[in-house]
Formats: sequence, structure tokens, C-alpha cells
Amino acid sequence: MGDQLPVIACELTALTEAQRRRRAELAEILRGEVHEVTELPSGYAYHLDRDPSTVQKVDELISLERLVLEIGGGPGVREFVAAQFGIGSSLPPREEP
Repeated sequence: MGDQLPVIACELTALTEAQRRRRAELAEILRGEVHEVTELPSGYAYHLDRDPSTVQKVDELISLERLVLEIGGGPGVREFVAAQFGIGSSLPPREEP
């Protein structure tokens, strides 16, 4: 099948019940505040108001999402993620199973 694509997974058990409820609440609120969606080559851009209240909700949702996001995959994915997030070449070589 060729090169293995990166896997992006959401591990909701990393959140407490209260955090899961708040995440769902914020997502629902922000869905209602989207004015426009632009399709991009690598995903979508959601256009929202830039008022302080909306920005605070987006910031809070991103903070919760950071707790549950997991990226993995086959050979080369670790280096890809490091390059994307500016981690650099300080990572030790990946041990293959």
C-alpha cells in the first residue's frame, strides 16, 4: 500500500468528565458563531468574529484539544511532526519494533 499516512487520533479519556462537557459546549457554541468556511488543500478555515469573547472561547477549546490530540504513524511520521512543530533535530533516532 506504499507509505503509511500519519494517524491523528483524539483520546477523550485524557479529559475529566467536566472537561469533556465543557469541550462539547464550546464546540457547539463556536459552531453557531462560524460565519464562513473556506476549504484549504490541507483542511478547512473557520471564520469567526474577533471579539474578545469569541477569542477566549477558541483559546479555551484549543487548550482542551491539546490534551487529547495524538499524532502517530509509520516511519518518518515522528520526523514530520518534529519539523511541523519546530522541534528540530534534537530527537533521538526512533526505535523500530
